[in-house]
Amino acid sequence: MSSSFKQKKLKTLATRKKTRKRKMQLGMTHEDESGRLFQPPSRRDPRWKKPTAEDLVGDFVRAKKKQKVALLSGSEDDEDDEEEEFPEVAVEESEASADEEEASSDQLNLPKPVLRLCKTMEECVKRAVTAHKEIRREDGRQKAKVLVLADTRSVFKALKLGLGVKAEPVKSKSKFGVRSEKKTVMAYRHIGPLKTPMDKFKDANKDVLNDFKVGKVPTLLAEDLSYYPYSNLALQHLVLVAKSAQSAINLDRAILADLNVQVFVVEDANSAQHAVARSHLEQAFTLVE
Repeated sequence: MSSSFKQKKLKTLATRKKTRKRKMQLGMTHEDESGRLFQPPSRRDPRWKKPTAEDLVGDFVRAKKKQKVALLSGSEDDEDDEEEEFPEVAVEESEASADEEEASSDQLNLPKPVLRLCKTMEECVKRAVTAHKEIRREDGRQKAKVLVLADTRSVFKALKLGLGVKAEPVKSKSKFGVRSEKKTVMAYRHIGPLKTPMDKFKDANKDVLNDFKVGKVPTLLAEDLSYYPYSNLALQHLVLVAKSAQSAINLDRAILADLNVQVFVVEDANSAQHAVARSHLEQAFTLVE
């Protein structure tokens, strides 16, 4: 038996013994007097308590009959109900208009992030890379959580090249403090790219997100049109690089209120909708050339 295997085995046995002792003191184990474990009692309902197929079908049929009787009885009282329906509709419309007014007032009270207009996509990417470097320079311990968001694939690839995102060989360490013979694995050290959409690539993004949560990868790079999939990552900074002004307009500023947001948008002066897009941007952001 090799020395490393023996040390691991002894460590495992000692940990198992301590865990068992603690659980016995807390009354969490099911044991007899000799210390032998036995299977805990089942918490499932017995078979005789579970409804049969006939009972389920009977309940469904009875519910349908009740619904049919209610509809037939309701048709007779339609004339009486018509007079009562109109005031309720009016009240609902007034409540909806009040909610819309409150939402619009909340949008006006939200802080306006700074949006920088760029002439070309290359300029946007260069400014975003500089902004990320500035965040990292001010963050001494490199603990600030940053998300660099791109709206198109071309911008994502340009950012990946500009930020120097690449996987590096990393030697994995043993959990027991013993020198391990594990092979080196390829992992991201400082900036981790995500595959989107997030709900589709949960398994592919698992390692990067785990490293991000423990602080090994403080910056994430993603291509998406919405911030909602990343709202639960406890971010402090958001750097958005948009090829289209509509991507910035569609941002929900309510969930960005607690973030330090920097937006870079390519200004298409030759577009027919340029004036309309600029007016929308001025309502939501503080424009800087």
